[in-house]
Amino acid sequence: AVPALRFTLSVNTLGEATTEQGRPLTAVTEELESLRPAHGAGDYLRLGPVLPGILDELYLHVARAGGEDGHVRATAALVDALLWSASMCHNLRYPDLAQIASRAAVEAAGRVGDPVLLGMAQFERIGTAPHPSPAAWVQALAMTERAASALEPHARSEHSLQVLGMLTLRCAFAAAAALKEAEASHWLTEAEKLAARVSDEDPARNWEWLGATNVAIWRTALAVELGESGAAVLKLASRVDPAKLVVATRRAGLYLDVGRGLARDPRTQEEAARWLRRAEQAAPQQFRNYGPAREAVGYLLTRARTTAGGRELRGMAARMGVPH
Repeated sequence: AVPALRFTLSVNTLGEATTEQGRPLTAVTEELESLRPAHGAGDYLRLGPVLPGILDELYLHVARAGGEDGHVRATAALVDALLWSASMCHNLRYPDLAQIASRAAVEAAGRVGDPVLLGMAQFERIGTAPHPSPAAWVQALAMTERAASALEPHARSEHSLQVLGMLTLRCAFAAAAALKEAEASHWLTEAEKLAARVSDEDPARNWEWLGATNVAIWRTALAVELGESGAAVLKLASRVDPAKLVVATRRAGLYLDVGRGLARDPRTQEEAARWLRRAEQAAPQQFRNYGPAREAVGYLLTRARTTAGGRELRGMAARMGVPH
């Protein structure tokens, strides 16, 4: 799937599609929408084989759209497909391809002048970029702040508030990773305010699952980045309503962050292994390829004794291809 996706992203442009025939736009967008649960579940075996063909058809519709309405609809669908492609490639450790896809989404959104669509694309472009140092996170924070500021005057609908909320969460995370605790706290507070303005009854319906539940999950992730204790991370995680953890990748992210936090204390490393295993069970394809998950398992392996925790870790390492 990845070679086919790489080819599709390499040969298509907004003005020229490589395919000459495609289904009606409605049929393509309906198929894309049917893949939304697979995107939320991190089911790349489902997404990977079909995204290249969908992208080919959407590039065709963008290039040949007869009117403004059709062009905007095709571009919005293309941006969604590109963002899902970028997310998949990022989680499967193809950072170059993730950037190609997310930058193509930024270009497409910019062409139609939709500030909300552009905010969505910028969110993924910044999130999939490599951040090898605290200085890189400072740059990411500045980029995300600019994206949030550009969108803020246009954030009126519930969908636009969700996009703005996710950008503020991205600001908070970048600040935490750059060890700017006060700025992280500020942006997290802003995200909480925005989340309070949208429904959290069914988080799976919200863009990138923005709502009170997702803010609580990101708060836990920020605590890990800021070096808080495993006990503090576990306490934050306990505040997340389990009934709202309906999106597998969000559930896995929470469990992974708890595991990473607990891994810091030798007294809770076996418990950390159990949380990591829960994360793997929630979204196995994403977990086994995700860099922080692989690092956490590798870290614990160097400290594991011949215990149940050690056996569990070795099993995860074997499934992840991590040397053990």
